[in-house]
Amino acid sequence: MVPDILFVCTGNICRSPAAERLLMSRATVPLRATSAGTASVVGAPIHPSMSTLLKARGVQTSGFQARQLTGGMLSAAGLVLTMTLEQRAWVASTVPGAAKRTFTLLEFIDLGTQARTRANDDQTPAEPNAIVAWAGAHRGPAAATRGNLSVEIADPYGRDSAAYLAAFSQIDSAIEALTRLMDPG
Repeated sequence: MVPDILFVCTGNICRSPAAERLLMSRATVPLRATSAGTASVVGAPIHPSMSTLLKARGVQTSGFQARQLTGGMLSAAGLVLTMTLEQRAWVASTVPGAAKRTFTLLEFIDLGTQARTRANDDQTPAEPNAIVAWAGAHRGPAAATRGNLSVEIADPYGRDSAAYLAAFSQIDSAIEALTRLMDPG
């Protein structure tokens, strides 16, 4: 079974809705993905710069409305994926029980890939919930270092088009990997 996935960023108008919409457009298994912001621009659509990038990939952006993150959303989600370490810490302090299933998006891709590789080596199915549990149990202070790369996706809001493209490219690649991780087959 694939856990309900909640993407979190600050305003819920750039990074987290891009991740949500990209995942829903690529999902190969039935799943539920939503998004919210720690300081949401409640009711706002996806930022025009991010919307343009999504539309160029054939992803639907209409009908989106930014939402404020709540404790109830965090409690209900089986996997919470933030864009920054600060947002991950905010989630853990708001709903401590969510800490074991909350990661930055890039951190989870690294840990999930490790979990999938171990399952393949053991010739056991890599069920999505088992991947989440393994990642939560094996995350240490430096468990997902990505070499010298950051586990964060910078906020493009208020910056130039290159910043939007950089954030979108990171999210796009991560969602491609996440799609594979959530497919237990």
